[in-house]
Amino acid sequence: MSGVKLKVAVCGGGIGGLAFALAASKHSHIAVEVYEASSGFASFGAGIGLWPRAWNVLTTLGLGDHLLKIASSSPTTDTTHSFTFRKSDQTAGPDFYKMYSKGQIMTFHRGQLQQAFLQHLPSSYPIHYSKRLQSYSRQSSGEIQLTFRDGAHATCDVLVGADGIHSTVRAQLMQDEAQIALHSGRPDAAEEILTSIEPFWTGSIAYRELAPLARLQKDADTRELRIPLHPTQYIGKDINIMVYPVSQEDVGEVINLVVFHTRPELEGMVYDGPWTTQVDEASWLDEMTFDEWEPEARGWSKCVKRPTKWAIHAVKPLHTYVNDCVVLLGDASHAMDPHQGAGAGLAIEDAYVLAELLSHPHTTKSTIHHALKVYDRMRRPFAEEIARRSLENSRWLSLHYDNFDFCGSNDADVERKLREMGDRIVEKWSWAWSSTIHESLEQEKRELDNFVDNTPDCPRYRCRI
Repeated sequence: MSGVKLKVAVCGGGIGGLAFALAASKHSHIAVEVYEASSGFASFGAGIGLWPRAWNVLTTLGLGDHLLKIASSSPTTDTTHSFTFRKSDQTAGPDFYKMYSKGQIMTFHRGQLQQAFLQHLPSSYPIHYSKRLQSYSRQSSGEIQLTFRDGAHATCDVLVGADGIHSTVRAQLMQDEAQIALHSGRPDAAEEILTSIEPFWTGSIAYRELAPLARLQKDADTRELRIPLHPTQYIGKDINIMVYPVSQEDVGEVINLVVFHTRPELEGMVYDGPWTTQVDEASWLDEMTFDEWEPEARGWSKCVKRPTKWAIHAVKPLHTYVNDCVVLLGDASHAMDPHQGAGAGLAIEDAYVLAELLSHPHTTKSTIHHALKVYDRMRRPFAEEIARRSLENSRWLSLHYDNFDFCGSNDADVERKLREMGDRIVEKWSWAWSSTIHESLEQEKRELDNFVDNTPDCPRYRCRI
């Protein structure tokens, strides 16, 4: 770019927004400013799992050594026992499937991962707190003007919407796309585009708690619990409990506990109540019972004292992730069910790919939209497929699988069906460790090399997972 800096504004300082800022900082001709709606980054949060694809990106960005100090396990390229699945809604809960992967899921505390990004950002990349975006507009100069709710303004060449599931950027981008559809005589398409602004309820509720191991060892109800050596899913009809350890510097080892209550028939209905709220033990146990479950799973349910109740919502498949020089990444574009542990990893991938395309020699201020179109063609079909698989996993892991009656069938048929389900889960999940983002990124760069704007037969990327 001959020394001319590309000014990028990032709306949202979550995992995806910070990952983009760090990736962009490797390229001297990109200047980034991050605008975060909150007054500062909180140290609390849930556990986050990252599969080898995302871990490879983080090591490329230079975070490997830092993250090894806070990870609950060490990375490996060996075939690893990565998940155990138990059928637990019965008196004795057998391990019915052990999932093996090439490499393993790395687990972190969200706050620590966020701090790792912050510590590696250069001082020339400022973060502006208490800046909640209200709207943006295109100026005659070609720049984008941002207007914040406090009345402040800023300008940029590229706006990155990394502002999460309630994304303001997504809402305006979809409204702009709907106007384009209307003006081209496609009112039905415009209406469909507008329906993707609001997230939809998946029909699942999650109760999440980080339980310090020291607390569990002191509690008479939980001190005898076997700490799983591998992340474990305790599965029953409509319910599954996920358990795995994470590390937290101030309190030592912590067990990440998530109890999912899944009712597929409620998918798409309006959820009545706050999407996230803290509840006490009595109120969440009113929603379900573990009386008939195996002792180990019942024991883990007793560890959930004051969980965060989370109504799981997702973003519908979008018409596009880009409009002119505005682009979405992470949950703003594809918030999804968490049952492939893919949300944070996909946001990191989005961020890295976007930074690489914006730093491409063919990307200039006048050709930004070319790079963003390639980004959209690459990332959108991939993320949509992973979102579909994640929702599918949530159904299967609450025993909504193939219309099979797990309660009324004989033991041999149940065992066979569980094994079949386990095989399909692994098949649908293997993308997370059997491929790398670098493989598709090279194709994306070639797409940018060959991109001809407004050419109908421009080669489209086909999602290969």
